[in-house]
Amino acid sequence: MNIDKEEYIKSLEERIEKLEKLFEHLCIDQCKEITLTRCSLGDIKLGDNCNITMNSCPVGDVISDIEDAESRADDLESRIEDILADIDEAGTRLGTLENDSEC
Repeated sequence: MNIDKEEYIKSLEERIEKLEKLFEHLCIDQCKEITLTRCSLGDIKLGDNCNITMNSCPVGDVISDIEDAESRADDLESRIEDILADIDEAGTRLGTLENDSEC
């Protein structure tokens, strides 16, 4: 098989890109021992009793307990709802002030 060097490099880049997308988010269940070397990850979620070693691995976020992550997500959703309610209330007050100033 006689492949042009540029074609070969392009095919390798495409394979690497596909692998990077596969490892963008990684979820590991309980009681696993894992070693990652030179592996770029967006997020890692770990179950209980997982031991992970990372060497030269840029990682966006490591969440050690999936239940804790779900609790954090619920907390953030609640905070967002509170902020949206505050925005609605501020809009109502502004509307009231504008109506009062027109009188």
